[in-house]
Amino acid sequence: MSNYNSRRSNSASATRRILIAIDGSEHSGRAVDWYAANMNQPDDELLFVYVVQPPAVSLATRLTRADVTAAYAKAVDKAVDVGHRLAASVREQCNSAGISQTIRFLERMGSKPGPALVEVANEERAGFIVLGSRGQSRVRRTFLGSVSEYVLHHAHRPVCIVPPPLPPSQPEIANPSASDARPDFDSDGNTS
Repeated sequence: MSNYNSRRSNSASATRRILIAIDGSEHSGRAVDWYAANMNQPDDELLFVYVVQPPAVSLATRLTRADVTAAYAKAVDKAVDVGHRLAASVREQCNSAGISQTIRFLERMGSKPGPALVEVANEERAGFIVLGSRGQSRVRRTFLGSVSEYVLHHAHRPVCIVPPPLPPSQPEIANPSASDARPDFDSDGNTS
């Protein structure tokens, strides 16, 4: 049993509200799977949040204001439809994983997913956030930003970032035993 679950079991029947970020990617799918395998409790309330960027509509074109408004509305309708299909897919994944508790889906429009997720977590009083990571290199994260890093540093609540799987060519790092991990010191503080 994970440490989070063992502490939870001592606090008799309080509902945990857990936010899981979804976007239809394999990374958000891993977040759902991780929750199912490591945290799933029957009285949890799950809040799946999908952040969609607002449609880009250029005002520099020769379109009339009515045409721009219609194009924007059409793009929003398309985003809502994608959100509904994503919710159906996640609900199916939850059923397959044995997740049967209260599930809610929220779609939030925002130009930056990280701040939008933190805002929803605050509004909904989520006690824990689970999200997948794409596993970007440090250079890419520096220039492009990272949703998971933003959430980790701004959510002010426990956050689990589920990493991508190791590539097949990369061996797993072995956990050395305690005796192998620490050098032996003699009475003078010298290593032996």
